[in-house]
Amino acid sequence: MFKIEVGKGPLMFMPYSRIIKTILGEVKVEEVKDSYYAILYSSGMPIGCGRMKIEDTLYTIDNIKIFKEFYTQELIEDISNQLLKKAKSIGLEEKN
Repeated sequence: MFKIEVGKGPLMFMPYSRIIKTILGEVKVEEVKDSYYAILYSSGMPIGCGRMKIEDTLYTIDNIKIFKEFYTQELIEDISNQLLKKAKSIGLEEKN
């Protein structure tokens, strides 16, 4: 069973950072001040993530990554859709 949590702060950044480092190799992941993180879980284990960066009233979604053994296009879209829902709920517009 898959579950996606969206939130801010260090508790969300920690699994996000761990997933990015594992998938991309040893990369320094910077915590962006105004960001929401989406963490994809399978049976309580973090298996994917995404980030929504906020600048004023605009947002950018990036770094959607899923471990290859769980990767599907549907899960990528699910992460993106959860971040989009959050953006709309707080009145943000997409940055072009």
